[in-house]
Parts: sequence; C-alpha cells; structure tokens
Amino acid sequence: MKNEILDNNFNSELRNQLEVGEKVIWEGSPYKSRYTILLIIFPLIFAIQVSLADAVKGIIFLLGNLIFFFLWSLKTGELQKFLARKYNKYLITNQRIIFQTQKNKVLHFQSIPFEDITYPSVYPNMLGRKNGTIFLNIKKSSSTSLILKDLKTSVEEDNRPTLEMIDNVKEVGEYIKLGIENKL
Repeated sequence: MKNEILDNNFNSELRNQLEVGEKVIWEGSPYKSRYTILLIIFPLIFAIQVSLADAVKGIIFLLGNLIFFFLWSLKTGELQKFLARKYNKYLITNQRIIFQTQKNKVLHFQSIPFEDITYPSVYPNMLGRKNGTIFLNIKKSSSTSLILKDLKTSVEEDNRPTLEMIDNVKEVGEYIKLGIENKL
C-alpha cells in the first residue's frame, strides 16, 4: 500500500509515540476548508444584515444574532472544539491508531490497538467529496473504553472515537480494515 507523503507540519512529538518495529501507514489531520467557510460565512451574514436593515433595527437584530451564536457555541462547546481541532492529528501504523489532541493547551497522545477495534464506520461528507469522518467501533471488553470520552466526536450521543474531517476517507477506512485483519 502506498504511504501518504508526510508533511513537515506533523510534529516529531507524534512520531515519538511510535514503538520499535512500528511502520507508519498514514498520517493526517482534519482538513481546513470548513474553518475557512465558517470564517467567511459569518462576516458575510453580518454585512448583509447591516446593509439590508435600517441602522437601529439592523444593529439590534445583528446583536441578537451574535448573542444567540455566542451562547449556542458556549452551551454546546462547539467554539472550543473548533479551536482545539487544529491540533488534532492522526497516525495509522501497522499496529494501532495514534491520536494527538489538545486540552488546556497541552498536547495529549492516545492510541487504540487494532485488536480493540471491531470495524470502522466510514462516512464521506454529503457533497460526495473524498473527505469525511471515520467512527471506530470498539470491542466492549477493551481497555480502550477508558479513553473514549477524550476521542469522541462532537456528536454528544455517540461515544466512539473518530478521525474527523479527513481527506481520502474511504482509503483511510481501508487501511484500518486491513489493520484489524493484520494485513498491514
């Protein structure tokens, strides 16, 4: 299988998690396009609202929307997840999946061995692109269950670790399936 061309932006700390004999199969992180879209859409909505409304009503309406968005992002934690996501990195080796996350400005490294994974659920995004999210279904008797809450997606009801917003999601899902079958 071809290895992903590894960029220099992946820090050596993630690579330092490798054990003797481990071979890197794939390395990735959440794609950045969703960040750009959010940063463009909200100022655009702001400009449209100000231009369409008279001054007083427009400002009141705008402030109401901003307060609603701020309270919603605080309640759901989406703003914090959005900001922390830029530090998420994933490493698939011939033995396990290693996750790099950041909490309270400290990098954390956790891994899930392939023998603890029953299967990956691969979800390409709705627009038919090559990117999407992979949910890892973990065996109930696994010791990995202790770290699930740190690796789960932003979907509160779902307690599965994820590789979220990654490119070539189907190819990466195949790597994980091969790892589970000890074929890497």
